[in-house]
Amino acid sequence: MRAAQGLALIAALAAERDLEKAVDAYLSAIRIFGFDCCAAGAWTGVGAARANRFYFNSWPDSWKELYVRKNFFELDPVVIESRRSMTPFLVSEREARLRAMPGVAHIFDEFHAFGWADVFAVPIHGPFGYQALVALAALSPVALDSAERAVLTAMAAAIHDRCHAAIGFGSRPAPKLTARQIACMRWVAAGKSDSDIATLLDISPATAHFHVEKVKTALGVRSRTEAVALLVLDGLL
Repeated sequence: MRAAQGLALIAALAAERDLEKAVDAYLSAIRIFGFDCCAAGAWTGVGAARANRFYFNSWPDSWKELYVRKNFFELDPVVIESRRSMTPFLVSEREARLRAMPGVAHIFDEFHAFGWADVFAVPIHGPFGYQALVALAALSPVALDSAERAVLTAMAAAIHDRCHAAIGFGSRPAPKLTARQIACMRWVAAGKSDSDIATLLDISPATAHFHVEKVKTALGVRSRTEAVALLVLDGLL
C-alpha cells in the first residue's frame, strides 16, 4: 500500500510545474513511510574547496542550529557514509560500525538525545565529483520492506532531479553566464581544447579561451576542472 502511494507521488512530481509545491508534496508523502522531515543537498570538492548547494531542509530549526553550532557537517557519519556508498541505507543498520569511526560517537549521542530514531539516507553520485544526499529522518523507529526502500529511493531521486535541474533553486545562487560561455564549457566538460571548441562553435581559439577564462573568473576558480564541477553542481552542465 505505501509503495503504491509512493509510486503515485513520483508521477505527481513529474506533472507538478511548481517546484515548491512538488517539494511540499514530497515532504507530505514521506510521512506515509514514518519519516517526519527531510534534508536534500549536494556538494563538490573536498575540504576548504568544497562547494555546497542545499535544496531544502525541513528538519527542526533547533536541530539545524545545533548542527551548525557544533560543526557536525565535517564529521557527520551519515554524510561520510553517503560519500562512499552507492546504495541507500538506514543509519540504524550501520550505526555500530559508523560509531566506531574517530570523532563521531558524540554526534550519535546528540542525535539520539534530540529524539531522532533513524535516518534513511539516499546517496546520489554524478559526474565531475558531484555528490548529493537526500536524508529522511524519523522520530520513531521505522520498518521498511525491500519494495518500500526501492520506492523511497526512486522518490528521493525524483525530487533531487527536479531540484538540481532548477537553476538557482536552493541555497546556492547560479552564476550569471552567457549562452556562449555555457556552450564553451559544455565542450570543456567533453574534454575539448580551445582549438577544438573554436572549430565546433565557429569562433577563433582566442575567443574560446577568452570565454573559458571569463567563466573561471566568475566562479572564482583556477582550473577548468574546478569550473566544470561547479557548473555541474549549479545545474548548468
